[in-house]
Amino acid sequence: MDEKKDFRIEDVGSPGKQWTHVSNQDLMPMPPPLDDPASEPEWRVLKQEAREKYEASLDDTLALNIPQPKSKEEEQALVRKFLDGMSKLFSKEDNWPFLRPFMLTIAHCANCQTCSEACHIFEASGRNPVYRPTVRAEILRRIYYKYLRPGGRFYGKWLHGDIDLSWRTVARLAELSYRCNLCR
Repeated sequence: MDEKKDFRIEDVGSPGKQWTHVSNQDLMPMPPPLDDPASEPEWRVLKQEAREKYEASLDDTLALNIPQPKSKEEEQALVRKFLDGMSKLFSKEDNWPFLRPFMLTIAHCANCQTCSEACHIFEASGRNPVYRPTVRAEILRRIYYKYLRPGGRFYGKWLHGDIDLSWRTVARLAELSYRCNLCR
């Protein structure tokens, strides 16, 4: 599968293999004398023990070491805690200083991708769509409209796109947040 062609935001929570891979050939070329990608060692593959112990299905790197849940109850607890925290982001009582700019960003992003053209992480990854700045925002936006808005489970899918919220969605979104330096 060519993940650059087959990339879909809806797949963020799907179980299975690693969501993306970045090879040395994909990376932005370095200036001389470091401009030979063949002289750079390839990324080390995560050991199987790490993959079994931690959620490691985003890419080749672990930033957070989120442990694999041991039961369905642990998975559901992680999702509940995430939704509780996310609802506080959209609460006037809990997020009053930043609620208005946050809501403007959630409600009025035109998906023009101007931020992608300015994102050095997206550019340096070989324009890998997983690292596009709007991907994280779109995942968050879809979760908000489907799971936190009244009528979201019915209308959210039609109006804003579908997304399934699972522990894997939460873990991948958390890992994706560490592929960003919050410049926008």
